Amino acid sequence: MSLDFDGVDDVVICNGQTVGTLISAVIYFDADTQGQSNNGALFGHGNYETSVGRGYLAWNATAASKKLRFVACKSASSGRWDMTTGFTTLTGPKAALVTYDSGSNVNDPILYLLEGSTLSVLTVGAGLTEVQTPSGSDGTDNVPWRVGNANGNTRTFDGRLGEHALWQRIFSLAEAGNVLFGGPMKAPGMYLYWPMDDSGVAHATDYSGNARHGILTNGPVRAVNPAVRPAMRQG
Repeated sequence: MSLDFDGVDDVVICNGQTVGTLISAVIYFDADTQGQSNNGALFGHGNYETSVGRGYLAWNATAASKKLRFVACKSASSGRWDMTTGFTTLTGPKAALVTYDSGSNVNDPILYLLEGSTLSVLTVGAGLTEVQTPSGSDGTDNVPWRVGNANGNTRTFDGRLGEHALWQRIFSLAEAGNVLFGGPMKAPGMYLYWPMDDSGVAHATDYSGNARHGILTNGPVRAVNPAVRPAMRQG
């Protein structure tokens, strides 16, 4: 299932989340465009590219790039990592999983992508480019977690966002593959899990058991064509 985001101001938000230094987060998506300012955010924590929060996954603000960017929020200079080569097509069901240890500025994220039935593992120098090196301490924790936008609602996703889950640990390749092909329930112990399949309610229900429900803000609606999982997982 999925929610449809308008590329203008839609967001799902959960306030006051302390996520720590170890994160793995997955989301299934089907974009119409690269969103507001070609910078539509899929998910994130805190303020975009500031010293508040732990980071964001978004399009990289370059028109027609078809590239995602992960940002790690730091006190002096936020880290930025872009896909070296964009997706084959912008539209169509995809999934992305980021795993990152923000505890040291020498650490890089790993980005696992599923496009159709193809799983790609992106690391720095092998599919991932470090655009800006992180420096300083981690951004402030205990701030909102968002799907479909960033702080200020200026980077709205345009298209459908489906299942989303966050864990407070680093994933191996095997774990990432299990989640991308089999769904978030393949990795227990989620910090939050939003299937994004709610209808007639004003929140995204958290099925992790932790009651971290997301508040639907500015009108994201249940998608008419809700399946956003890559082809081999649809149905």
